Amino acid sequence: MIAFQEQLFTELRGLVADLGKDGGLISPAIYDTAQLLRLYPPPEGVEPGLNWLISQQEADGGWGDPAVPTARDVPTLAALLAIFTYCRDRASRKLINAGLEFLEHQSEQWMEVHIDTFPVATEMLLPYLIHEACEVGLTIDPTPYARLFELREKKLQYIRQKPLKPGTPPAHSWEALGLDADASLLNGSGSVGHSPAATAAWLKSAAGKNHLQDYIPIAERYLSEAAKATGIDIPGVVTNPFPIAGYELSYGLYALHIAGIINHGLLSESIARQGEELYQILTTGSGVSFGNFFVPDVDCTSTAVVVLYSLGYDMDPGYIWQFQNEAHFYTYKNELNPSILSNAHALYALTLCGERAPSTEEFLLERQQPQGHWFPDKWHSSWRYMTMETILTLLVLGYDEHAQSTVHAIIEDQRVDGGWGMTDTSSTLETAYCILALQTLYAKDDLNDEAIAALKRGYHWLLENYNNDILDQEPYWYCKELYSPYRIDRIYVLSALLSVINTDIFPVPEVPHLIC
Repeated sequence: MIAFQEQLFTELRGLVADLGKDGGLISPAIYDTAQLLRLYPPPEGVEPGLNWLISQQEADGGWGDPAVPTARDVPTLAALLAIFTYCRDRASRKLINAGLEFLEHQSEQWMEVHIDTFPVATEMLLPYLIHEACEVGLTIDPTPYARLFELREKKLQYIRQKPLKPGTPPAHSWEALGLDADASLLNGSGSVGHSPAATAAWLKSAAGKNHLQDYIPIAERYLSEAAKATGIDIPGVVTNPFPIAGYELSYGLYALHIAGIINHGLLSESIARQGEELYQILTTGSGVSFGNFFVPDVDCTSTAVVVLYSLGYDMDPGYIWQFQNEAHFYTYKNELNPSILSNAHALYALTLCGERAPSTEEFLLERQQPQGHWFPDKWHSSWRYMTMETILTLLVLGYDEHAQSTVHAIIEDQRVDGGWGMTDTSSTLETAYCILALQTLYAKDDLNDEAIAALKRGYHWLLENYNNDILDQEPYWYCKELYSPYRIDRIYVLSALLSVINTDIFPVPEVPHLIC
């Protein structure tokens, strides 16, 4: 039914128009909320935020998604510290004991875990939180975390070599550095490192210091905006990274590019305005950052270059080459481990600009697993997403056989119900990723009958299971914990549906129950 297709495009137009609005729309964060409640409580009091925090505890005693174990220790320990700070009754003690038992069971994973598999700044935050816990009597054996303590010290050596600058990755984890508040650390967003937790720690340190009194309202206003960005309106509950305007713009439009609909006439007016905004950000800042006042990174810069190229802008490959670091591209300077996702995006952007980076291509190919897929990355917890993005890059580079080798892994991973997901149930977002991967290959006549059948099953599962609540998105992206950039994730889901509608084997569905 044409009405259904028009419904999807209508929603997409609204999402595109809102990209970057009010700094972004992003899921509430357990870690940052816990740190805010503990370090700089909101004027409304801690009870609303604390009740929300307690409600997020899982049945096993921990916080965070059980499907991604390495993303759980930091939010769990932060939540325990916040609860311990305010609640000393029997029920609270029971919650705390359950959390401590969970952490003890989890601790062995940190002896051998690969650095690519845990969230941003875990090596900084977890040792810091363990120290904080021990200081208040929540004893945690540090032995299993020895490697994290070593990585933290290595990172601190980098940071100590130069003065700390606002809007840089070290500032994003300022709360774990043990430094005194300095007015120069606040960036144009009013935050320390685009981080509510770091900003709350800065405010605590700034309290009572006369020379910082004029800056305190600025930081407080930032925290208020970070609370609004969650969309749930609970005092004290804030996001993780914020603002994310550059990230929303570059990735939101990039998802439309992946689906092949970025130049669709029904989206042209909204995309033209946002494309011009993205172009101004790119050229003014010599790159694009995830937020308004953060240093540019190769990931957002590369996706922006791809988007703008597809919209007809002349693109300078120098925007990408500035991030080159021997055999690969760094997302940020002094990172401990390169990102597969960031390098895939850099290669894609360079190729569209008519240039190649052979050593980085080798870096990407070497990390393909024997089964055909790519492991999750430091920026995203799903191998399905990583594989979808890498397929796109391989095809534009001409590595068709390597891209084709991923198909078997995707088909074998499909559930009986037709969806895909890392837990016991299928996920709308991961199903969207796999649909986009298969549809990209289908568009090149590169799918056999078995793969086409898998694509059909996934498409119909997504039709029946996606809903109209933008705030109901699974958190898969990595920052200090898992989070969802709601607008971006919603665009991926809608784009996956539209990418296959009206192709020769996927007619517009008759699903009147989905039409509002």
